[in-house]
Amino acid sequence: PGSEGGNRVAIRDRVRVLIDVGAGAVREEVVEATKEGGGVDVYRADGRTNVTETTRNGLARRTVTVADERVVAIIEEPDRAKEPDASQP
Repeated sequence: PGSEGGNRVAIRDRVRVLIDVGAGAVREEVVEATKEGGGVDVYRADGRTNVTETTRNGLARRTVTVADERVVAIIEEPDRAKEPDASQP
């Protein structure tokens, strides 16, 4: 938990947030770690969901903030290149 009393949900390499924009329409926001060693942090607090691209030093580069009631889905996608190769013993 952070100092704001929020809840850190995940750190991933790419996160897609589907946002209800009304009249049955959904908008997609994509936050992606663009530099080696960076990540994407999903943090929920005070009725808001924040998705932030961070540098390897933990500094915020880009943040998307959405009211919780507008979030339809959060899709976390880890970097497949960083996963261990299953064919290797």
